Amino acid sequence: MAVIAEGQKQTFEDRLGRIARGGPNTSGTIFVGSADSDGTTIQRKSKAKKGSTLLTRMLMLPLAMAFGAIAMMLGRVGLYKLQASPEILPPDYAEMILTMGDLAIGLLAMFLFALLLNMGRGLRKYALAIGFIGVMLGEALVIQQAPDLFVSLFSEQYVEQAMMSTAPIQRLPETLDAAKTILAASTDG
Repeated sequence: MAVIAEGQKQTFEDRLGRIARGGPNTSGTIFVGSADSDGTTIQRKSKAKKGSTLLTRMLMLPLAMAFGAIAMMLGRVGLYKLQASPEILPPDYAEMILTMGDLAIGLLAMFLFALLLNMGRGLRKYALAIGFIGVMLGEALVIQQAPDLFVSLFSEQYVEQAMMSTAPIQRLPETLDAAKTILAASTDG
């Protein structure tokens, strides 16, 4: 027969006393821990969500625009390099590649950036597109501001041709001033 230590005997008698008077822990519910506890519970900390903060999402927008611009520039430089060695192009598709190759290469690069850098959702995908379209439309303006950079990427002939095509763009400030004057006159009257 097993011998019960004095401490265990006292705990057992306390338990029988609680049962007799209908005290806590006699309703068939199993409590873990001290039988005379006050009923406080311990709550576990919830795991932190793995989402990005608002600041991070806002900082990603200019970065996405830059990657969209880089994608289009990759397309332009890639097409220029293809034009330098047309013998590597398949003869059946050479005209189509030389006509729309920069868009195809640029869109492929933009797709890869969106996929690999997680920029293909929310406002980031629009920022990618804005950067891409910005280079399509504003490359001549950038060439005019930094022609030496573009000479290293392309050639002097390409840069000269792009700078000559900016003549209508050079009149843009005059056009905007005229539009402001007309707008001011219409709101005054």
